[in-house]
Amino acid sequence: MTTKKTLLFVTGTRSDFATIKGIYKYIEMAKNIQPRLFVTGMHTRARHGSTYKEILSDGISIDFMCRVRCQNLQDDFEKQIYAANNALKKFKVDYLILCGDRPEMLAAGVSALMQRIPIFHIHGGDVSFGMTDDSIRHAITKISAIHFTASSLSAKRVLKMGEEKWRVFCTGSPDLDEISKMDHNGKSTLEKYSLRAKDYCILLLHPEHLIKGGNKALAKHAVGALEKYGKKIILIYPNNDPYADLIVEAYSRLDKKKYLHFKTLPRQEYLHMLKHAEFLAGNSSSGIIEAQTLRVPVLNLGHRQDGRQRNLNVIDVPDVSKYTILSAMRVASSSDFQRKLTSRNVYGSGNSSRSIAELIKRIVGEYSTRDLLYKKFVL
Repeated sequence: MTTKKTLLFVTGTRSDFATIKGIYKYIEMAKNIQPRLFVTGMHTRARHGSTYKEILSDGISIDFMCRVRCQNLQDDFEKQIYAANNALKKFKVDYLILCGDRPEMLAAGVSALMQRIPIFHIHGGDVSFGMTDDSIRHAITKISAIHFTASSLSAKRVLKMGEEKWRVFCTGSPDLDEISKMDHNGKSTLEKYSLRAKDYCILLLHPEHLIKGGNKALAKHAVGALEKYGKKIILIYPNNDPYADLIVEAYSRLDKKKYLHFKTLPRQEYLHMLKHAEFLAGNSSSGIIEAQTLRVPVLNLGHRQDGRQRNLNVIDVPDVSKYTILSAMRVASSSDFQRKLTSRNVYGSGNSSRSIAELIKRIVGEYSTRDLLYKKFVL
């Protein structure tokens, strides 16, 4: 009887759990691999919705949890390295799978690197100029053995970083898989919050480093423009990046009759709200990746998503002011722009989780640990 190899999944936020969930469930059915789950980051914070409970409600067991404060990222990073190191040893982990560019991913990756454990990385090769995430993502790429990229452009970037061609697979983004399977009606979600389709918009801002006047000004300009919007506004609070409190502070005095405030939203509810919104304003990666599949216009504010490959539903507003945002709103409602919403999504068609799981099963069966760890730099 063949002993199963152990593959440890890491999740720190609701968004990266959405990315890995489908892969995890496919791996559960594999004959040669035992999946395990390490939970940390925003999942463990009541302030961000204690979203680890949603993982449990999805029927997935949490094997190891590291609770963090999400206030001092340096201290949290050190704690996550220590916890990941213990988890890797406790479960005798053979492989690690990481997603994206969060500090908790790098912490687990460094721990695996020191223990000579091969790493699979999802969403390498993406870029977000000027953000700490950018450096973290590329660092993870260089310590990873296998890369599952979300677009052809991202795959080219990984290859330009010196990675061997056989290690790089353009699989598309697993973030789209749930959309392909969801009930697109979303009637129950709309009724729950007394919403009507196309009778509201969503504002979702995360902190960034390059915006003129700082993050408080970014939120102020966005809110100032949307004050002219005659319908309801869904306000979703930022992640735990530094300076998020400045954005929350700008929201604190807003009229709750016009604005529906959410610290966090279950993934399915968010997707239903996004599907039926008139537009999404902000700087979330969901505007860059998921919104095109849902046929929703996106007003991409500021520079947080600079460098990411665009779909045709995105209207960039780099110089953020009340007037530039209002101008973008008019473009989004035009008939010429609405026709662009039917175009193909450059991030895939919604079957990435299965593809990644099948590739992992094949790689585990065909390559030794030495093969995966013996990396060459290709010029």
